[in-house]
Amino acid sequence: MTNINAGGAGEGATHTVALGGRSGYLETYVAVAAELSGTEASKARVVVTIDAQEVYNQLIAGLTRVVVPFTEADTGVLSVTVETAAPTCIKVGPVHWWTWGSEWGALDPAAPLLDAGARVALLCDSWGVNGNNGFQVGLEAALGRDLVVNASESGQTAAWALANYDALVHPYQPDFVIMDFVINDRAAGLTAQQWTNNVRALTEHVIARGAVPVYLRGLQTASLSQSQGIAGFTNHLLAVMPALG
Repeated sequence: MTNINAGGAGEGATHTVALGGRSGYLETYVAVAAELSGTEASKARVVVTIDAQEVYNQLIAGLTRVVVPFTEADTGVLSVTVETAAPTCIKVGPVHWWTWGSEWGALDPAAPLLDAGARVALLCDSWGVNGNNGFQVGLEAALGRDLVVNASESGQTAAWALANYDALVHPYQPDFVIMDFVINDRAAGLTAQQWTNNVRALTEHVIARGAVPVYLRGLQTASLSQSQGIAGFTNHLLAVMPALG
């Protein structure tokens, strides 16, 4: 975590990393802690360059998750600069430059994940049903077709999804199952290892039923500390994901 405390316009911080020709994506959180200074909202400018080419440039107020994919890159630079004259506190981090090795080939992280015409199911907690099923509506618009089923239910966990998969999802014979379970597992007091074990069991069950699991990681809430806790859980999952095949 980097704090830019009481910074004025033009002050900030830069993070540079050698990527070694790999593909992947940058993931971090940027929060404007002092959101108001008089009548002017405090803001930060976030810029990401990949191999000297600017690929992301956003003005941020409040809490924002920054995700930027890159392909076969050598150098990445993240720059965060205070944009308002009044003293402003910006919090950045954790900063992750996720990359994968040559065994993944030339996989493009920005390429479409789902096959054209694939049958897609949604199995999440409240993320799948909030805002009058807003995620479902947006996903269907992006796919150009309806989901075969949205089996999401508020307040549920990965263990619940595993126990109910055969009844709620499998009868629809999806090709892909999009899943997200973490916040309720944390609230129930599970450790990262216990939650990872449950997600692993769910993932293996989906594969055994003939579908491809797609896990959504690092979804944010309005709380920076809670978002970082969720990221910590999902980072633990990512560390063992190659063993889930």
